[in-house]
Amino acid sequence: TMTIDAFPNSKLSEGEEGKNNPRVILLGWVGCNPSHLWKYASDIWIPNGFKVLAVKVPDTNHFFTSWMRDWAVTLLDWLKSMEWDDPNHPLFIQVFSGSSVAYSQIVDLISHDPKYQSFLKNFAGQAFDSTGLNELSARNAFVSLVAGRPDDKLLYWGVKAVMAIYSQMVDSKVMNAEFIKRMTESRVNCPSISLFCTDDKILSVEYSRKWVEILKERGVDVTDKEWEKSAHVQHAKIHKQEYQSLMNEFITNSIQNYNTKRKKLMSSSLNI
Repeated sequence: TMTIDAFPNSKLSEGEEGKNNPRVILLGWVGCNPSHLWKYASDIWIPNGFKVLAVKVPDTNHFFTSWMRDWAVTLLDWLKSMEWDDPNHPLFIQVFSGSSVAYSQIVDLISHDPKYQSFLKNFAGQAFDSTGLNELSARNAFVSLVAGRPDDKLLYWGVKAVMAIYSQMVDSKVMNAEFIKRMTESRVNCPSISLFCTDDKILSVEYSRKWVEILKERGVDVTDKEWEKSAHVQHAKIHKQEYQSLMNEFITNSIQNYNTKRKKLMSSSLNI
């Protein structure tokens, strides 16, 4: 693997690409270890022939909309420079937990900024793990930041103090409304899969269910799996075989769907 200077804690799979090899962007969860994120690349995406870009979104970006927007612009500019909007290469994205905030900025730019609408032509699939139409608030941010280190009292009180100040600086109701608008008005309507659990301690299952409903209302072909017992961003570990089977089937079907649509589009353009 190799790293990219513009994106610290990122990894890009190496090796020559085939003519029509698919590509995927993995958006890591808040506080994720890049090596843990890369497990999804090595266990699922690379065996399916994908070129993989695994990116850890800077944690601080989650709290300031303009920072996340700038980051999304930088990412899409880099992807365009590397021709990741080439329709010969189907494009997928996998979104984990709170990286839905970064995802919302990415799809908003793709949907409404002419500079990035070329990505609409080669988006073939999107996977959502432990995420959904989350409520953005200081409380939920606090839970996400301390979840991985429950015994760290210094971290607990430090983050609590920062969140108290942050809640006075930012209008979370406006931020949340803007996030929901970006998510619901996205034009990225390719096949999707959502993997979540009833007993998630960090994200209410209702947020994941609501996101599935919204995708279906937009006419998106959605596969959803709700485990009764699992854990936040731990489904691939706790339900390893089932998780990989669901993802492999989703990837295969999505690529077939993409290729079928592309052939029809090319055929109709030749007949004009």
